[in-house]
Amino acid sequence: MDYQMTNIVDIDMSKRDQHKKSKAPEVLHGLPKGKFGFLISTPDTGKSYTCLSLAYEMATGIHLLGLSTNSEPKKVLYWPMEDGESETMERVIMHLSHFGQPYVELIEKNLKLYNMEDAICHPMEVSTYLQNTHLDTLIAEGKGFDLIIVDTIREASGACDEVKDDRVIKMALQKLAKETGSAVIVTHHLTKEAARGNEPITSISGSGLSETLANSRYQLLVQRHQKKTKDTEYSLSHIKKNYVPKNKVLTQQPLHWTEYSLPLLNLAALSQIEGTSDAFTSTPSKRNTEKAPGPYRDFEIIDSGEQRSSVLRPEPSAVDLEEDPPEQNYPEADSIDMDAATLSEESQEKAKQHKKETSIIGQSDIEKLKSYKKKSQTRNNR
Repeated sequence: MDYQMTNIVDIDMSKRDQHKKSKAPEVLHGLPKGKFGFLISTPDTGKSYTCLSLAYEMATGIHLLGLSTNSEPKKVLYWPMEDGESETMERVIMHLSHFGQPYVELIEKNLKLYNMEDAICHPMEVSTYLQNTHLDTLIAEGKGFDLIIVDTIREASGACDEVKDDRVIKMALQKLAKETGSAVIVTHHLTKEAARGNEPITSISGSGLSETLANSRYQLLVQRHQKKTKDTEYSLSHIKKNYVPKNKVLTQQPLHWTEYSLPLLNLAALSQIEGTSDAFTSTPSKRNTEKAPGPYRDFEIIDSGEQRSSVLRPEPSAVDLEEDPPEQNYPEADSIDMDAATLSEESQEKAKQHKKETSIIGQSDIEKLKSYKKKSQTRNNR
């Protein structure tokens, strides 16, 4: 009996143009339609606000984060499962009250919120009879959108265990992306050890879901960086970037925050969407924005998808060193202007502050300058 071979595909160079046309278009750099990816963070780092920033970028074509592939407005469905539709709507209204009218209209047209409290999958031990989920409802209503954002996968997966039901969750996300024909981004939390900096952050650093994370096409990381000044800074990175063009890969890129809690990377884009150029601060704590922070070194980041891993390790502070850090090169005492070396209260305070901020262990700048002054005076008296 002859069988018709329908699953065998010939390699035919004459059809390469046809192959390019049939390839699913990318919605984000590295994430095409029909695939899913993650936005991962520790709790309370603004991942939901980052989702909204991405949604506005897609809906308006204004590159607030620079993640989307073109400047034409696209349709976005955002499911705020964790915070709920009511609270999210308040945030959107607050943000839109600062945007120019043309962009408000684009967002009203292209961004929709999804209001459903039911899970898209159930634990494996639940009987087949009870496994009727609302995934099919989401698929039916999600068709026609370029990007679907699920915030968070933990809430959307209901009673599923992130370890035992990992495969169930993976299959639900695969089905959602494939049958809607949309790109899908889901938010998730880091493991506790990775969040504490006790282990490297890799493309499988999400809490549980190891198979789902490994199967994802794309991953972003929002990080919070606690500084010695007690100010908090945030950054955005790709941690799974196999398909992201090299010139589009983000590595701990500092996130700027507007005074109305909108994170973004591109300040020029903010000026465009608002019609003004000074409505932002560097972070929610309104720190000085003139000095660009970063790149940060709070965590190790290892891209497990590359053969040669790029590792970012924490920079050791002075208190971590076995020996005192090298002393600064001061001029010889003969070259010091004695009037300039007279220590004012202001200069003493600055030196103390410098010592405090840099955690220098050993003789302070004030003591050194006093020593140089004393040596110089001794020479003059001889």
